[in-house]
Amino acid sequence: DKTTVTAASVGDQVYGGNLDRWRKAANSTKRKLYLQSRKTNPNSASAITQLVNEGNLISSNAENFNINFFASSGSFNPIYMYQHQTRINDMILSQRFYDSLSVLNDPRLPVFFTRANGNYVTYDNGAFTSVPFNDPNRSRWGVYVVGNGTQLANGTIENGGAAPIRLITWSMVNFWLAEAALTLGTPGDPAEYFRQALQAQFDDIRTFVSAASLPENFEADATAYINRRVAAFQSASSTEGKLNILIRDKWASSVGNAYEAYNDYRRTGYPRLELAQNPQVGVTRIPTRWPYALGEIQGNAENVPLQDYPAGLLVPVWWLGE
Repeated sequence: DKTTVTAASVGDQVYGGNLDRWRKAANSTKRKLYLQSRKTNPNSASAITQLVNEGNLISSNAENFNINFFASSGSFNPIYMYQHQTRINDMILSQRFYDSLSVLNDPRLPVFFTRANGNYVTYDNGAFTSVPFNDPNRSRWGVYVVGNGTQLANGTIENGGAAPIRLITWSMVNFWLAEAALTLGTPGDPAEYFRQALQAQFDDIRTFVSAASLPENFEADATAYINRRVAAFQSASSTEGKLNILIRDKWASSVGNAYEAYNDYRRTGYPRLELAQNPQVGVTRIPTRWPYALGEIQGNAENVPLQDYPAGLLVPVWWLGE
């Protein structure tokens, strides 16, 4: 609300100087932080209720807090540049993530990931094998994550890179509203928020992905998928059962935003994920915190807690609760 001698639009690559949208993004960020700390913050429910009642949150895909990139050298989406240009053999579609989407007939699979020679080529987490890592043909991040372009036979995309990095979206806000209504009793119907969360992402896909890259019957398949998942949510017999379904679908919807998916998993325990194959001795569950950098341990050891590896990675950070 303060005045400035420089126009708000100068240098604003997100909202072009639209301060109302910045306020919505700020309130949505606060909304996220209150929810993520709900197990340790006794004021979360009241603070979220106030934000909901004020109604000044991101409320359409047009208001998404996205960092935009372009299909030109020096301006590429960084995930596109890494996986489709500079380090094309470093990453591959997880077999477990593929199975999770495939078993539910998720129509987003073809826009989330590419195919190699017409097939999804995957790798099971932690497997002791060099195949298919020695094979350049693999499934990589797809057009919704990295930008529209020409998909080649080996699973890479040419002339892409114009996808945004989606930091806070209308879909995420609805997922957060659903979780808060379910677990904290804040205003609104969690099932309806869940429906809106899924619908918002499918709408964003239709808006962003070129018609040539959309699967056949995408519209009908999207509607059927949303109806199935909301019905499963409504039929779950407990709050925990509903939360499992909700977070599982938010996890699936968080493509391109690994931090969001990781934070959800480590604070809720959902979706139910198995350890990778061949985990290190002493790792009995998926780590709940990042390791401290070696440079910090070596140069600032007296101020670095939890240096034991891997035991220190299994201690929850303060806002996760026990």
